Amino acid sequence: MADTPDDSENLPIEILIGDDQYWKIVKETSPIRLSPSVVLLPSKLGWILSGNRSAITVSSIMVNNVNLDQSPFTADDVVRCFGDLENLGITDKQDKSLNARDTALLRGFHASYSLEDQRRLVSLPRKGNITLPSHHHNNERLFHRLEQRLEGNVVLRHVYHDHMLDYIKKKGVEIAPSEEGTVDEFYLPHHAVKK
Repeated sequence: MADTPDDSENLPIEILIGDDQYWKIVKETSPIRLSPSVVLLPSKLGWILSGNRSAITVSSIMVNNVNLDQSPFTADDVVRCFGDLENLGITDKQDKSLNARDTALLRGFHASYSLEDQRRLVSLPRKGNITLPSHHHNNERLFHRLEQRLEGNVVLRHVYHDHMLDYIKKKGVEIAPSEEGTVDEFYLPHHAVKK
């Protein structure tokens, strides 16, 4: 509702704003309270008088509808999509079209997926034409520092040794070939993580 130029008591309703658009036009500035039940709200359209004024009576009814719906979905579709988001991963079919990158990743996943000793194996996705620095010397220095730390702490050395044997038994690690200078060579830093 907005104030009219004349001094009439009955102010006409000039625009109705639906709940779905209301917060898009109301500004974040605090409202001004005029009475216990009436406030002035700053908006992109100007001031909005909001609240309950018992002295106002409407003598004529006029309805103007401004619809800013830009989506091709109906209200039912939007509610259904919201429900699908809540159950993401539960539905059998996802109606999402894949772009070229996602399609290539999915194709690579299916090509590299295999079962070996009741374990699922899949290769990590790789970007083409990328050369990684080996960091061999830095990581070797870190490993020697870890060995010195383990020599000074017998409890940590035993826990570390047991965990490394467990990795070897479960085939989580393997001995790398000693060939240096290959294209696919990359060394990750190794640290003992204590919880």
